[in-house]
Amino acid sequence: EYVRSLTALVKYQTSLRQSGLFPEDKLKLLFSNAESIRGLHDSFLNKLEAEGCGSTLDFDSCAVFTELSPYLKMYIFYVNNYGNSITVLFQLANSLTDKQLSKILGSPTDCNGFQSDLSSLLIKPVQRIPRYVLLLKDLVQISTSIQKICLENGFDGAESARIKSERLVSAQELISAVAVEINEAKRKSENVERMFQIVNKLYTPNSKILDNLLEPHRVWIYEGYLEMQLGDDDQSPQKLYFFLFNDLLLYCAVREHETRPYCLKNYMRLQHLFVTSDVPDELSVRCMYPGFDEGLILRAENEKEAVNWRRNLSVQIEKLHQEGSFKDPLAAADILKTLRFSGNLRKKGMLLNNNYFVQIRGTSIYYSEGPESEMVKGPLNLMDYTLEVDPESQPYSFKLVPNDVSKRDQLKEQVFYVDKKEELQKWIHQIRSAKHRNEMSSFRRSTSRSSSSTSEFSSSSSSSNL
Repeated sequence: EYVRSLTALVKYQTSLRQSGLFPEDKLKLLFSNAESIRGLHDSFLNKLEAEGCGSTLDFDSCAVFTELSPYLKMYIFYVNNYGNSITVLFQLANSLTDKQLSKILGSPTDCNGFQSDLSSLLIKPVQRIPRYVLLLKDLVQISTSIQKICLENGFDGAESARIKSERLVSAQELISAVAVEINEAKRKSENVERMFQIVNKLYTPNSKILDNLLEPHRVWIYEGYLEMQLGDDDQSPQKLYFFLFNDLLLYCAVREHETRPYCLKNYMRLQHLFVTSDVPDELSVRCMYPGFDEGLILRAENEKEAVNWRRNLSVQIEKLHQEGSFKDPLAAADILKTLRFSGNLRKKGMLLNNNYFVQIRGTSIYYSEGPESEMVKGPLNLMDYTLEVDPESQPYSFKLVPNDVSKRDQLKEQVFYVDKKEELQKWIHQIRSAKHRNEMSSFRRSTSRSSSSTSEFSSSSSSSNL
């Protein structure tokens, strides 16, 4: 029956080619390598018939699958092209009248019937290899059951059934491997197509970025709108469109009604990105990334999207860990190496033997159960707190007390303990230094803006004088 379907498909191809109305490249897109597949299965059917199988497949004839399996890889080309086939078929059916089609095919035919019939034939090769896998799986189960019955009841044929089962298992493994290879080739083909679609929708003045985006190893994973907020205190989050790949996270401003609607603002390498366990709300994902001292909060449009983003980001980062793909890894433990200061502290409310590994990065404090832990909590923004310390207290400790009394229910007082006075002095120095650096940086930025404004005014005045 399958060979008859392939023969009917090739007959359509021959009729359309002989009409001379269609360019050969369109016919190749429509029928792909159907002729070669038909030739393969003609040979396959002849071998089955030579085994005495006829129209019924028995255990012995399945050995032919072992010989057939290497040639089934020609299905890769057909399956990858199937989307093009359906597109061309739709165009073809809409470009012909019933009269023209009847003349081409040599029998009364309407375009709707032609499209439906040819569509049902084109999909059969796509479905074929999975059906072989299921067939062989069923035959393995039957053969194993026969072997078991023979052994339990002392019937002859147990050894013969065992040998047949082994042959069937071998054939099943070979065909399954081909099916996996076809699916993987299909996935890669679809990914390449999706990558080109994305590149063609991105706008950036630097075209090299787009060229570099098309790397063989890069895979598109997910995309959608997110609000990006720089730390907890950012009052003006930006709504951006994000593209997640297996190693990159791109974010873009959206330009509606443009040929290239996504204006690339920047990208983050997943090897440097870390997703923390604490989130402000159910719609958010909190991340740490170099250059963003207060951390990043990515807020989805709904809870389902938030779950998808958390899962996809975490899975891709974990895959990079497992594959050892980090050229300059900044995972949970490695992020700590980039921080300004870190060490072990005990936190009020915790058992005294339960140390936290605490880090100061920029003006933020993060803490985890150890340097290798992936469960990083925080950040605590030091600029929101006042440092209080009693050097003579026992045990040695320091407090972070919220500056704003109205926010003390939200921020809460933070108390940390150390074992030695020298350690206490180090932490006090590092916290005060971090706050001082931030204040100086803010001062320089404001001074720079004032100077810039003065320069622009002076330049404008000079120009007008000219």
